[in-house]
Formats: sequence, structure tokens, C-alpha cells
Amino acid sequence: MDELLEVLERWFPRSRSVRTGEVTVGTTIVRMPQMYGTIVYIKAQVTNAGNVYVGRASVAVRGGTTADGVGFELEPGALTPPIPIEDLEDLYLISDTASQEITYLVYGG
Repeated sequence: MDELLEVLERWFPRSRSVRTGEVTVGTTIVRMPQMYGTIVYIKAQVTNAGNVYVGRASVAVRGGTTADGVGFELEPGALTPPIPIEDLEDLYLISDTASQEITYLVYGG
């Protein structure tokens, strides 16, 4: 984590705000909390039994019945690449299994 923060400080030297949190995700779409920033990382907990998908309001699981696009898939323990974003609540989550956990780190804002 220290290495990640060092890289972020090199990219965005004037923005030193770092916030973290946790969200429980199930089989219905969940909106991320409102939080302003520059970059977000989302990590699926290692203890998850299923995959979590990250995307816009129409996010869907792989193999689902919706015609909308599948989200960015996070297997248990996986971390997203840096996602440039102004407001965390622009992202939505869904899982193929109930009661999965993700943590997030928002940098900047």
C-alpha cells in the first residue's frame, strides 16, 4: 500500500487526500457512496465466495439475463487498475453471490 501511495503522490503531488471504505455487494445493483476524488482502486475481499462486477448503472454479471454490458470482473482478492473518476457514486457494483465485500481507496478530491 505504501508503494501505491508513493506512485499516486508522484502523479498528483498537490492532492494528498486518501479515503477508504467498505461496501457489501449482493445480487442486486449497489451504488457506491458519494465521494469526490481523482483515482479510485476497488478490491474484492479474499474471503469472497463469488465475483464482483464494477461498472455504470447498467452493470451486470457474466452470464446474466440482462442485455446490458457485463461489468469489470473482480475475482476474490482482485484489485482494479486505477480508475480515474470525479465522484465515486458514478460507479455501481453487483455480484453473482450474496453478501460479498469490497474495499476501496479514493485518492484526491
